[in-house]
Amino acid sequence: MSKQDHPNAPIAKSSPVKHRTESGLEAARSSLIQKRQNLAMSMDYKFIGPMPVDQFLGDLMPVKGKRRKQYKKTLFHDIPINKSESSMYDPYIKIVNNNNLIPNFTMVNTSYHYDPEDPGDKIKPDPSVYLKEGLDLSQRKTQFDRLELHSELKPSSSQDAFRDPPDNAPEQELRTWEFRHFSKEGNSTRGQLIHYGTQWLARQHRNHGFTIFIFGPYARFIRWDRAGAIVSRKFIYKEDSSPLVEFFWRFSRLDAAGRGQDPTVRRASDEEATIAKTKLQEWAPTNLNRPVFAFTVKVDNGKTREFLGW
Repeated sequence: MSKQDHPNAPIAKSSPVKHRTESGLEAARSSLIQKRQNLAMSMDYKFIGPMPVDQFLGDLMPVKGKRRKQYKKTLFHDIPINKSESSMYDPYIKIVNNNNLIPNFTMVNTSYHYDPEDPGDKIKPDPSVYLKEGLDLSQRKTQFDRLELHSELKPSSSQDAFRDPPDNAPEQELRTWEFRHFSKEGNSTRGQLIHYGTQWLARQHRNHGFTIFIFGPYARFIRWDRAGAIVSRKFIYKEDSSPLVEFFWRFSRLDAAGRGQDPTVRRASDEEATIAKTKLQEWAPTNLNRPVFAFTVKVDNGKTREFLGW
């Protein structure tokens, strides 16, 4: 019936159209996911692997001598899996620090803190390792400019970013094997690993850096450099933690260059930093908290000179 049929009937009003908009957090997350997808695609065919674990340790982390102290094979067995990712962090950190697996270094839970000197993507890496000497965590927990070793933890084996061929695969199969894991979870994890790796190398004068990648009961080692990454074969660290312990032992005995730092670059002294900020003000970065470096450059007759810069 119309209003003319019932003069006292109320006029029906339609509900206003509701346009759903993304919140700032949703938009940021969407942007971050897209960025990591792009990063994953940008590194197509730049992963080499799987490298046998023993070969990875021996060739890429060479040190003299042999590890004397022995630990039980199930040292890392109590790290929870198939639960929340955050539940893995503290047990992992406690095992590493309490057993002094990396003397002169400390592992810190940085998963809740982004680096305020890199506010762009506000990425929060999983447990990070720093040198104890000169470390100040009072203002910044996450410090990409001081990061020495990165770990990425995932609770499920389905989140592996890679896929190994069978142990007895023939050579022809190995030649055509697709090492990248092209599942939704695999792509996401690989993009996240690349994101941390690129941010790390962008903030430091490094030739390479190492990541420990844990997913469910498995682990892999990754060595990043400016051209790509070498990835180890996966191993079941919850059943046999020996490769993980061996990695930490070797890492703690590598010199700065062995850990990836560029030996031709060093942090400037306070006096040198003051000179650089005064004389090079025209070229100074927007963020003056960024450290000043001294660069060793070869000149005539094979001699070297140092130059200050950022």
